[in-house]
Amino acid sequence: MGMNGAGAAIGRRRHHRRGVMSDINVTPMVDVMLVLLIIFMISAPLLTVGVPLDLPQSQAKSLDQDKEPLTISVNLQGQIYLQNTEIPVDELVPKLKAIAEARGGMDERILCAVTARSTTVR
Repeated sequence: MGMNGAGAAIGRRRHHRRGVMSDINVTPMVDVMLVLLIIFMISAPLLTVGVPLDLPQSQAKSLDQDKEPLTISVNLQGQIYLQNTEIPVDELVPKLKAIAEARGGMDERILCAVTARSTTVR
């Protein structure tokens, strides 16, 4: 009989369950936030300390990147285009010199391409 009484007590415990806990335990989160707050309060004044640097000085002038590069393209028929305008071969060098003088020097970027452009210019 002693065995039946113990078995019945264990069986009752198995069927006794606690209700579902729907509350969120925020205590660990508050602890972590307080530790982070202390770390940031201690480290923030240390971030303003700087190291003196002696950087080298440069005498080079900045590059002019806003200028549009000149584009020379030749199609399969042998026609030459400067930007989008067709020009004869004998006028190419004088036009390039005039553009370079107007822009202030001979340091111009020129892009050359062979294209399959049609003969009509729009």
